[in-house]
Amino acid sequence: MAITGHGATLTWADFSGPLINLNIGEFTRPKRNTTHLGTTGFATTAPGDLVEAGEISGDFYFVPGNEPTFSDAVTGTLTFSDGGTMTGTVYLVSWGGVEVATNESMVGSLTFAFDCETGPTITAAAS
Repeated sequence: MAITGHGATLTWADFSGPLINLNIGEFTRPKRNTTHLGTTGFATTAPGDLVEAGEISGDFYFVPGNEPTFSDAVTGTLTFSDGGTMTGTVYLVSWGGVEVATNESMVGSLTFAFDCETGPTITAAAS
């Protein structure tokens, strides 16, 4: 059954700010060109050896004193609304873009990357 993102939380080191949205990004696997001089029709490919985990990006309500901080890779946990999790070692790549305006919530954006030393591991919610 499909679930919504409402209620999801991200905990990373000292940051667990109020999230608006997250994009898990893409897990990608490179392809190797295996075309040779005798190949006819279409170019041929084979899967690469390793999968790249990509980045998690999103928006959060900026609260001074609770902004994300740059540090070494640490365990980060994304808990989905049904209790399932995505865990791995992550580090902050960037954050910012906070606009300060009258009658508007201050919103910032952030991007984390997996270092893939541990995880990412996706665990289903307990039934």
